[in-house]
Amino acid sequence: MRCRVISLSSLSGYAGHSIRFGVTAFVAGFAAVCLSMPVFAAPAKSKSVEARDLKSIAIYPQYKAPATVIALNDSELSAEISTVVESIPVEVGQQVKKGDLLVALRKKDFQLIQQREKAELAALEVRIDFAQYQLQRAQTLKNQQAVSEELLKQRETDLAVLQSDKKSRQVSLQQAKRNLAKCSIHAPFDAVIVEKIVSVGELANPGTPLLRIVDAQQREVTAKLQSYQIASLHAAAELHFQDRNNSFPLKLRSVLPVIDPTARTQEVRLVFSDAKALVGASGELIWKNQQPHLPAEVLVQRRGRLGVFIVNKDNRAAFIVLDDAVEGRPTFVDLPLNTLIVTKGRFQLQDGDAISVL
Repeated sequence: MRCRVISLSSLSGYAGHSIRFGVTAFVAGFAAVCLSMPVFAAPAKSKSVEARDLKSIAIYPQYKAPATVIALNDSELSAEISTVVESIPVEVGQQVKKGDLLVALRKKDFQLIQQREKAELAALEVRIDFAQYQLQRAQTLKNQQAVSEELLKQRETDLAVLQSDKKSRQVSLQQAKRNLAKCSIHAPFDAVIVEKIVSVGELANPGTPLLRIVDAQQREVTAKLQSYQIASLHAAAELHFQDRNNSFPLKLRSVLPVIDPTARTQEVRLVFSDAKALVGASGELIWKNQQPHLPAEVLVQRRGRLGVFIVNKDNRAAFIVLDDAVEGRPTFVDLPLNTLIVTKGRFQLQDGDAISVL
């Protein structure tokens, strides 16, 4: 059997066009087959991370602020009249009850004034009785046409003037009694004597300080907090005043709705719920935030915003922005306690990355 060899050059004359058409058809067909085949992308490689639930890593920050125990009443008792200090029957450090005598001022002059006012009032009442008699007599004579209308009016006027004088004398007598009462200075509340300012025999004038007393029962704790701490103070389950040796439970009474323009703080007032620290004691107001906070080390920054990566249900990383987060400080997060928080491998993540939890 003989084989015939046909060169490409020999085909150029009569079959070149056919060959070119066949090659073109082959290429087109192959491309169509390739395009019709499904494209399978290589699966993205998941990133390995470590994650823990929020409950296991949450911290509850403890806050502290300088605090002082103050008395609700810290008073300097002063004289209201001018007289000599006769006696001071209390000593510094002594506890007194409301109404106890603290200072006795000399009474003699005011007793004499009171006696004089009583005597003058009594004399005036006698004159009024006589004036009433004269008026009644004038009215009787007027009915008999025995006196003039002018005399009757004079008797009425005399009686009215005396009655007015009586009212004035009664006021003077009351003032004398009040001045006499001011000679005895009594405790306005249960207190402790903390300072004797005058001594026996000294002349006291109106406004002269005599004693300084401090309320023995009513006392509070005052502290100044940054505005961002107020919310956690309201939410705290326990509040304590801590001095050098003891801790005293407190209750929040009031937050002053005023910000100090210099320190940018707000004052809070708290009351003791059981035992009380001494007035003037300095220490710390301590409370613990009851809301879960993320440790500062799990925070990351993406696109200029701080947040945290969590593991969602389809094993993908989700970036949760925390608007109130401050770098280097624990941050409150409003997430369920069973939320998985990415703790390691977070720096390589982007929102939506596939992850595998180790």
